[in-house]
Amino acid sequence: MTNLRPKQFLNLIEQQLKINGIDYTNIPLVEASNERAKGKKFSFREHLRGIIDSMLVQQRSFADMKDKWNEIAGIFFNYDPKKIKEKNGDYFVKRIKAIHAGNRVIT
Repeated sequence: MTNLRPKQFLNLIEQQLKINGIDYTNIPLVEASNERAKGKKFSFREHLRGIIDSMLVQQRSFADMKDKWNEIAGIFFNYDPKKIKEKNGDYFVKRIKAIHAGNRVIT
């Protein structure tokens, strides 16, 4: 496998999404990838958001999540690690399920 530069990698991902008819605009994960390609350094809070968001979009349609990112950020206290640690997992599962943002693992 050849080593790809970040921009080349992003272009390949975008091409594949287009081929499969997936609207990837306004997806935080894609936006973050574009920012990283431009040299942005991310804070811990931003990395935490990336981890949570990527787990939520596994095994589900991006289109279903399009209008839920702001609600998800609220559920996770805008990704404040101190506030997140104060709650148990059931708190988050209940709220994610309430807005129908869970995936197959969150049942």
